[in-house]
Amino acid sequence: MSLEKPPLDTPVAPDQRDFLRERLLAAAIDVVAQCGYHSAAAADIAQRAGCSHSSFSREFASEEECVLAAFDSFVRQLSARLVSVCGRSSSSSRDYEETLRAALTTLMHTLATRRSLSWVCLVEIPAAGPRAISHWESALSCFACLLADSLPDRAPDRLRSPEVSRALAGGISSLAYDRLVNCHVDALEGLTDSLVCWLLSYTKHPAFVQPVQGSRPLTTRANARYPTTSAVPFPQHMSTDSALYLPVAALTARRQIIKATAAVISEHGYHAATVAEIAAAADITTHSFYRHFPDKASAVLAAVDEWCRYTFQCAADSCQSGASPAVGVANAIASLVQTLKDQPSLARLAMVDVLALEERGRSAHSHIRQRLTDILTFAFTPPPGEHIALQATVGALMSALRSYTLQLAERSLPDPTNDLTFIALAPFAGAAAAMPPSPTITWPER
Repeated sequence: MSLEKPPLDTPVAPDQRDFLRERLLAAAIDVVAQCGYHSAAAADIAQRAGCSHSSFSREFASEEECVLAAFDSFVRQLSARLVSVCGRSSSSSRDYEETLRAALTTLMHTLATRRSLSWVCLVEIPAAGPRAISHWESALSCFACLLADSLPDRAPDRLRSPEVSRALAGGISSLAYDRLVNCHVDALEGLTDSLVCWLLSYTKHPAFVQPVQGSRPLTTRANARYPTTSAVPFPQHMSTDSALYLPVAALTARRQIIKATAAVISEHGYHAATVAEIAAAADITTHSFYRHFPDKASAVLAAVDEWCRYTFQCAADSCQSGASPAVGVANAIASLVQTLKDQPSLARLAMVDVLALEERGRSAHSHIRQRLTDILTFAFTPPPGEHIALQATVGALMSALRSYTLQLAERSLPDPTNDLTFIALAPFAGAAAAMPPSPTITWPER
């Protein structure tokens, strides 16, 4: 199904702008919304702003610099607006609820009425490569600080963790992202009440659901979305990117290509990486590359598919080994974190870089989201499939896993398992049950 691009915001009229830079920033948003981040040209931005190319060059060194400046400008403006609407920290739960409602009303109204800006900030920027992703992560951290600052005095201490508050901000942005890519922009403002209820569930009683009684095996439900293949699993204890989950018939050149694709793209980004670089990293010729894959995108999707199959097989097995639903989810989260640590390049490809493939990348990403949803719906009786609490929780988990994946190169990175477990369980089991002790991981049999 083709994806509609959002309509342009109000056309730029040179005589209505006071400063050239502001005209260029507004024009950059419209051009990227229509053409895409990597197709936006300086000449198009200048024309849209009603100025010459030389005028553009005096303000910005490149198209990327202009677009990122526009994104940062929007983030600053929206942050200032949210602070003015919400004030600072609250002392009671009632104040906190009012603060959340005011903030989310402002945020969703802005996103719903400025569609080009919403598309660029929520869809284009997170998929645009290393530099743009860095700006996106900084923006999420900024909004996470606003959430943490508004917490009531009696809120659970874990909610004040930067990682948890950042994940909750990511859950909100994830819901908005889904509405944009599915062309349901008009539904954005209707999310406010449900999002307030979801956020409050982290400070009050469990929100919506009870444990499942007698559910069928998770692996049956999860694997139904992927055809069964004969495959060689990862070894029980993984330590490097050399261990790959691949079909039995292709354990040599194909393995090297997938490994090299993940390594090259994690270093340079999808758009900057070339087939020649991938072939060189795999120690093969480009001709050999094309014998296995028709193009770079196909290699990426194959790598993501294989990573996803193994990762969620481990998570499903670990979930089913739990003595209770809460322990099962904690086990699955521990399994996910371990596979991220053991396969950092492939994890980044699946959690971050695959989005650069646009519609195909978004489809691959949605499969990962669905696998996380399967884990929660296996352990708990969920609300209706479209319930905001379930979607927002999965979005928060995806955001936290993505952030962790981006930081895997840091040696002193703290383990996120406890925070992720709290995020996954609190809305469903309550904050007191959100930290079951000693999660265990079950690896698939060889």
